[in-house]
Amino acid sequence: MIKRIVVLAMVMVGALSLFAQDQDGGRPQIPYVFPQVPRVDDHFIRHRLITRVTFGEKVNKPMVKPYELTAANKGGWNKPLYDNKGRANMLKVIEDAIISKTVTAYLDPDLKRPIGSYQEIQDILVRMGGITFAKVGELGYMEIIEDRIFDKNKSKLFHDLLVICIYVVSIDDPSAKPELLCAFRYDELAPVLHETVWKNSHNDAQFRTTKEILEMRMFGGTIVNVADISPKDLPEAEQVKQDLITEEHHSWCY
Repeated sequence: MIKRIVVLAMVMVGALSLFAQDQDGGRPQIPYVFPQVPRVDDHFIRHRLITRVTFGEKVNKPMVKPYELTAANKGGWNKPLYDNKGRANMLKVIEDAIISKTVTAYLDPDLKRPIGSYQEIQDILVRMGGITFAKVGELGYMEIIEDRIFDKNKSKLFHDLLVICIYVVSIDDPSAKPELLCAFRYDELAPVLHETVWKNSHNDAQFRTTKEILEMRMFGGTIVNVADISPKDLPEAEQVKQDLITEEHHSWCY
C-alpha cells in the first residue's frame, strides 16, 4: 500500500512539473498581471515622470540584444533574431509592428502626429547617418512617460505607463541632439511587447518579455523630468529619485 502511494505521488509530481514547463527551453509559465491603476479619487500622491532608459546600460541590454533558441541546443542561446516561436527582441518586434501597422507610431511624445508610413521612420534613420532600426539598440535610448501614483486606500505605489518614446543619436555626430524616432501609446504597444524575448544570458530563470520587464520595473533608468521640472545633471537626477522613494515611505505613515 505504501509503495503504491509513493508511486502515485511521484507520478503526480512529474505531471505537475510537465504542466509548469513551457516547450521553448523549459520556461516556467508564470503570467504576470499588471495591477489595475487606482481610480482618480483614490490618488493620494501623483507625479508625471519621464524616465530615460539607455539601451547600452548592462541591465537594459537584454531588451535589444538579439537571441535565437535553437532546437539542437534547447536552453542554449545563439544569435541573431528569432526564437523557435517567432519572437524577437524589442526593436525587431516594434519595427515589424510599424511596417504591418499593428500599432500606430507617432512623431511626437504628445501623440498628435501619427506617421503615414514606415518610410518616415527610414527618413529619420537616413538623417542620423543611414543606420538601421536595429542599430538604435547601440545608438539610442527609450523614454517612458508615466504617472507615479500612491493609492491612499491600499497604501500602495502604482506606475501607470502612458507613452514609450524611442530616440536615436546620429552616428556622424554623436554630440548632436538626439532625435525622436517614434512614440507609442503604451496600452496599444503592450500586446506587441508581450511577444518579445528578454533573456538574461547569465541566468536561465530570467526568461521574460519586455512587457513584463517594464511593468515589473526590472530595468535601469534615469529620471529626466518630474512634473515638468528637469534635473540639471545626473547627481540631481539621483537625488530626485531618492526624494521620491522617501516620499513614498512617508506616505505609508500619513
